[in-house]
Amino acid sequence: RKNIDYSEMYETLDKLMAKQLRQMELYREIGKAVCRRTEKGAAVMASEYLNKQYPDAKGFSPRSLRRMRDFYRTYENQPALLCRAMKLGWIQNVVIMEAGLTRDQQISCLQRAASEKLSKKKLLEIILNRVFAEEPVDESAEICYNITSKIRITALGLRKFELLPVK
Repeated sequence: RKNIDYSEMYETLDKLMAKQLRQMELYREIGKAVCRRTEKGAAVMASEYLNKQYPDAKGFSPRSLRRMRDFYRTYENQPALLCRAMKLGWIQNVVIMEAGLTRDQQISCLQRAASEKLSKKKLLEIILNRVFAEEPVDESAEICYNITSKIRITALGLRKFELLPVK
């Protein structure tokens, strides 16, 4: 590894951990701190640091740190979407982020996941069946959806899956 000084990033991470932020706020801010670094290995170094300094904390694998960075990048210039995303849990956000959705589909999923308190499984079902609102609806509007087909999802990661009919 190249000898790179990450002390400023580590200091930022320590400050964030000391604040005891809610999970989504913490993950967004960690993503921002990692995003400030241009080096390819910044997420890995942040992961190693957090796991060493905070051994009781969970969720700081290199993959998770890259996802936090991607979460920050996804919503950094979209405050309305960020506001919606912050109302969800981390898993739901990862599913939406990694699904390769259009902006309108993202909005639809964010709104629906928040209003219906969707599980990861149900959110994946909606995405896989392409059951999105025709047009993004206002958060205050009543949301009513009807899914006619029942399926069981076997997820291997978020990218490999198969659909099986429920009997």
